[in-house]
Amino acid sequence: MRNFKIIITITIILLFSPNLFATDTLSIKFFPMHVGDFFVFKVHYRSNAGWQNVDTVYKIKTKVTQSQILNNHVYYTLQNYPVVNYYLLRADSLSGSLRQYDTLNTCNHYYRESMRDSLAAVYGDSVKNCDGYYYNCSQLDTDTIFNNVCDRKIFSYASNFYHLTFCFSKGFGITNYDYDEYQVTHGWYYWTIYTLVGCRINGVIYGDTSTMSINSISCEISDNYSLFQNYPNPFNPSTKIKYSIPERSPTDPRSGTLRGLGDDKVVLKVSNILGKEIATLVNEKQSPGTYEVTFDGSGLPSGVYFYSLKAEDYVETKKMLLIK
Repeated sequence: MRNFKIIITITIILLFSPNLFATDTLSIKFFPMHVGDFFVFKVHYRSNAGWQNVDTVYKIKTKVTQSQILNNHVYYTLQNYPVVNYYLLRADSLSGSLRQYDTLNTCNHYYRESMRDSLAAVYGDSVKNCDGYYYNCSQLDTDTIFNNVCDRKIFSYASNFYHLTFCFSKGFGITNYDYDEYQVTHGWYYWTIYTLVGCRINGVIYGDTSTMSINSISCEISDNYSLFQNYPNPFNPSTKIKYSIPERSPTDPRSGTLRGLGDDKVVLKVSNILGKEIATLVNEKQSPGTYEVTFDGSGLPSGVYFYSLKAEDYVETKKMLLIK
């Protein structure tokens, strides 16, 4: 009878002790994954390699396309994610690490898996993945992502040839990825920054999820802000919207004080006749010039829509008509 009581006591301790078999559910929130999630990154790429310099900005959309059970774990397929080879991933709830399925079983520390990152790392930790690279957890702080104050962890790596910095924000995954590679002898470099500008996570939309290309069609500087009538109008299913950004005075007209010469923050949005926002086409700083963006109304019903441009103290709205 006494032995039976001992067994029951040990069983209760094992079942209810908070320090045994604990799951690291907090850390895995730094990389949420659900089928149907997608992430929109603004990419700034610059290079002086080859016969000409390249400096371009564009957007990419990455998706969580499917899940599958392998090795008794659920892995998610990430398509076109900014970090190389980020596919067939899972966030391990016991260790707080981000694991990738390894068909060839090349990593000695895990069975058919390799570790990509440690979401449980704290400041000063060194994380070695199965590629042999050490990443340092160089910063722990908070940041505001889409009006949400989030904890974030910043990892960095540096060698004689390239630097790498990437940021995990709680609830959103990677929100910034900065990679630069250079060759001192020949004087060339590659520099790429990915910045999360919008996403859909577990059915909730955040930020600017538009992947419309924004084309600078003229470097000629106008004297005033201008929002032009879309063309064609009526349209089906897409139309182009053109606008101009003037050279900004270095003096604030309201206070007369000097201000910075940074580019203007430009916001271009589309709403329906009830005033509900349909899409954000532009939400970024832009240099003076004339721009054109394409709006696609494929998923919208016929009707009247409004597009509004806001920059500095300038606000203008125009009407357009979708007919299907």
